[in-house]
Formats: sequence, C-alpha cells, structure tokens
Amino acid sequence: MKLGIKQAVLVATALTVVAGGEISAMAKSKTIGKLTQVKLTKHTIAGKTTKYARIKLVTAQGKQLASGKTNRVGKFKLTVKKQNLSKLTFKLAASKPGYKARKFSNKQIKHAAQAKPSRPVTTTPVPSQPDKPTKPTPVKPSTPTKPNKPTSPAKPAKPSKPVKPNTPASPANPAKPTPSTPSRPGSTLSAKDRQIAAKKAQIDAAKKNYYRVKKQLQPISDRIDDLTTQIHKQRINLQVVHQDYAVAEAGGNQQNMAAAAAQEKYLTDVINGLQDQRANLYPKLLPLDNARTQVSALMDELWVLDNSYIPEELN
Repeated sequence: MKLGIKQAVLVATALTVVAGGEISAMAKSKTIGKLTQVKLTKHTIAGKTTKYARIKLVTAQGKQLASGKTNRVGKFKLTVKKQNLSKLTFKLAASKPGYKARKFSNKQIKHAAQAKPSRPVTTTPVPSQPDKPTKPTPVKPSTPTKPNKPTSPAKPAKPSKPVKPNTPASPANPAKPTPSTPSRPGSTLSAKDRQIAAKKAQIDAAKKNYYRVKKQLQPISDRIDDLTTQIHKQRINLQVVHQDYAVAEAGGNQQNMAAAAAQEKYLTDVINGLQDQRANLYPKLLPLDNARTQVSALMDELWVLDNSYIPEELN
C-alpha cells in the first residue's frame, strides 16, 4: 500500500511532534515550587522544592554535573567530586511530569543559602540618680582598757617514761586486684545519640532492601521503558497518516483517503495494545515503590532527631 510519504517528511514530522505536539499537550498550569532550605558546601548542594521532582545541576554553558530526585517531602542532595560549587557559576533545573519546569540561577541559590543575621537589640542606658550624701556620724572615743596583770611562768613538765617499741606487725596479705569490667561501646552516648545511631542502622538496612528489590524488578522496568519507546514511535507514524489523509481529502482522492483511514485504525489498535501491556506491568513495581517510601520515611525521622542530617538520594 503506497501512502506517498517520503522518509524525510517522516523524520521532520517526528521531530515536530516530539518537540512540540506531545510536550505542549502534557504541559499543565502547575509549576515547580520555590527552592528553600538551601545548604551549599564546596562539593554538595541540598534543598527543598516540589516532591518527586527531577533535579539537574548544570554549568552556565549547560553541561550537566549531577542529577537526582526529591523525596516525598521535596528534599534532595546532589554531590560533585571535582568542581568547587562555592566558586562555580551553575544552575539548578527542576522538572516533573504535569508541571512547568523551573530553573534556579546561581545568584538565587547562593542568596537562599546565606543565613540572615538577626538584628542586635539595642538598649538605651538610663542614667542612674546620684546617691544623696549621708551625714557622717561621730564616733565616740573608746575608754582605755586596763593592762592585764603579768602571769607567773608555768612549771616545766616532767619527762615521760620511754615507751617500749612494739613488735613489728606481720604484713597483711595484699588484696587481690579486681579487674575492671570494660565499658560497653556507646555507653557514654546520650539517649538522643543512641536514637540517632539506631535510626541510621535502620536506614542502612532499608537501603539494602531497596537495592535488592530494584535488582529483582529491573527486567520489568526495562520492559516498561521499551513499551514507552514503541508507543511514541507509533504515535509519530499516526500523525503522518493524519497528514496523508488531509492531503488525499483536499485532492478528492477517495482511494488514498480509504487507505489512510485503514492505516489509522491499525496504528490506533497497536498503540492501545502497547498501552495495555504497560499498564499491566506497573502494579508489579509496587514493592519497589514501597521500599523507596520506607527509606524516605526513615530519613525524615532521622532529620527530626538531627537537623544537620541531609537525606541522600536513591539511585
């Protein structure tokens, strides 16, 4: 069946649909939230915005340095090894399906990371009133005391008899040294420090479980990605068929119109079948989502205990 479509037209239409049609159709009125709670160091940047948003750290020239995803409360942390973020000009790009993407400039990020100093409270000194001079009270002269009579010298004491030396006592048995019991590790930690250490151990165990489940379900994730790619290709082909039908209709070519209509029905059935296959696979990834949620919840609990803790991003 000939549709009269050249390969160049197919490629050009594909680029047009992918760059404009589908992306503009997916855009909604929601916008990525503002960037708050920013913490910037030499090699790391952390902050908070819309939950489950994709975060990309790029240079002023558009080169990507790191990427990650916010957790269920919108927190994220990105790390670079070589670059010095305190001296580098960079941007953060945040995106999420159904939301308008947002970019945060280097100036906005560093301004948000600076803590606002509290204003000093000035107090105006109140001059104290001078004390009133007190009248001096005259001191009466004391009467002279009579001199004491000289005492007679005491008689010298008689020398005491020498005491016989006692026999040397037998040495006592030396007490056996009692070995000191070693203190348990962590016994000197406070109750809060022990809670923090226990919470970190729970997070490590939850992360190991997450990566184990992710490895088990990786074939399902790969299949979903493959089906998504096929759906996009068939939608591009369907758009080309729509153009063929419009050309045939304008020229009054009934044969080409019928052929285009049949091709449209075929591609629509293929797309619906691929979407059904993908929808049936999504529930099988639920254990992975539960494992990720468990790790995120434990990280939030640790942050409540220790505000200096920055949740890590799961890969």
